[in-house]
Amino acid sequence: MTKKDVDEAAMWEPGVVAPGQEWIESVSGQDVRRSGTLLLFDISSLNFGGKAMLRVRPVLSWTNGTTGRLLVGDSEVNIGISLLR
Repeated sequence: MTKKDVDEAAMWEPGVVAPGQEWIESVSGQDVRRSGTLLLFDISSLNFGGKAMLRVRPVLSWTNGTTGRLLVGDSEVNIGISLLR
């Protein structure tokens, strides 16, 4: 187990929310049309602690009317920074 980072529970608001995105992906050899909402986040102020990337588990929370919703990603993802600025 690793020690919990100070900003581990930090929440970020997406800078861009693009609903209604559509794409085709292959599932078991068949093309399947998918749709969803694209969320873009500005991570330029995130402290990577001298590392080129961080591994995070996405968690989304939102309110649908008066009902609070929470979605936890199935797996962790890598986010990285570009050393070229």
